[in-house]
Amino acid sequence: MIAGIIGYLYVPNKDHELWIFITASATVFLWLVAFAELGGVNKTTKADFVKRFTDGFFNETTRDILILLDYNALSFRNSSIDYGEDVDPKPFPYFFIDEEIVKQLKMDPQKQKTIMDKKFYSGYEIDDYILGPMESIAYFEKGQLLNIEQVYNEFDFYIGLLHDNSAIQEYIKQQRDNEKDGSNIFDGLTYIREKCDSYEKNVIKNNKSLLIWEIKWWLSEHLLKN
Repeated sequence: MIAGIIGYLYVPNKDHELWIFITASATVFLWLVAFAELGGVNKTTKADFVKRFTDGFFNETTRDILILLDYNALSFRNSSIDYGEDVDPKPFPYFFIDEEIVKQLKMDPQKQKTIMDKKFYSGYEIDDYILGPMESIAYFEKGQLLNIEQVYNEFDFYIGLLHDNSAIQEYIKQQRDNEKDGSNIFDGLTYIREKCDSYEKNVIKNNKSLLIWEIKWWLSEHLLKN
């Protein structure tokens, strides 16, 4: 814009319109270049964020739990803590490890023994290592810290594994039933599962426009469901 003003002041009158057109075009071009560079920085930042999140998510404990879930070696159980006659018992949810299944898994014997010796994972551990991070992924996608392509490429298998696992679903139902207004507990997992499925069906398998699909998804989420 400054260049345009200077040109307007110092170029002879007969060249005013041409000079203004040239400087305006140059300004637009510079804005486009800057926008493209910012977009590149944004993509790099998001890629770095995905890497750091992925590195933090896939720790040894998480991998153990995912293997057990994948092979249906965890079953949901619910015990109660008895506080005496004057206090209602409090449920204690946990996931029992099926040793017979673990014995069939081809893994390091020491690792196998460590898993079997553990006996169970508490609901708190499942929250911290598995369900909590999946809820975070849904939150990050909604907040545009991650895009659906990144989520799908990095986490779709694990999102589906958790969402479709019967033990996990029993636990989620129990958590929702135990809360007065608990209907939205772990709803991020449902949301991101549905969006990944829709992205796969429409964009990947049917080659539909990503932009058009995103618009339709946004409309369905913000208008049709309200």
